[in-house]
Amino acid sequence: MIIPRKARVPLAMPMETTITPNILKLNEIEAFTKIATSPNAKTVITDGKGSI
Repeated sequence: MIIPRKARVPLAMPMETTITPNILKLNEIEAFTKIATSPNAKTVITDGKGSI
């Protein structure tokens, strides 16, 4: 499979410019939502510094 050069440019960008605090917060919310809606018993212990 040949990947066009334009598709590789965003992959070369440093991670700091692509992962923002808002993206991390969204991922945290999505993860807690998945945990909360799973049918299994669970205990979540956090450091209290997260947004949830």
